[in-house]
Amino acid sequence: DTSVPAQFVIAIGKIQAQQASIYIADTLAPKIVSFVFSLDPAYLTLNFDEPVDLTTLDFSSLALQNASTTSPSVSVVQSSHTPSDMDVFVNITIARAASDNIKAVAGLGKSILSTYLTVASSFVKDMAGNSLTPILSTAGQQAQQTKADIVRPSLTAFTLDL
Repeated sequence: DTSVPAQFVIAIGKIQAQQASIYIADTLAPKIVSFVFSLDPAYLTLNFDEPVDLTTLDFSSLALQNASTTSPSVSVVQSSHTPSDMDVFVNITIARAASDNIKAVAGLGKSILSTYLTVASSFVKDMAGNSLTPILSTAGQQAQQTKADIVRPSLTAFTLDL
């Protein structure tokens, strides 16, 4: 498009740098925009509206439930994430014990209609130290996408008592 004259950026060196005359601090709490849940392999991908400080993650405040309103929920405490300092996406690997607990709740994770996220404000902070906007168990956030468990169980051991 040549209808607007070119705007050139002029480099300013360290010696000519100027202090900002006005600074407005970030006081807005980050929000979870959407999430994807998979039962096999068991993981969550959270999408935030701004970069969050992944060193502040607290899995004890994150849970899944099978309805948007208060219903049986399963904590994903025994989980981990791919390390990095900050991002707007967080990939969480759900531990086997938590995955088994999720599978034990009727319908949970089978479709987006039965997969809701709840999270306390203590789950994560943004880069300015603002706590997350909570998602209450009385108004869980629906999954954007789910991947159901389609792997058949297999017997790995047994005990015979005669």
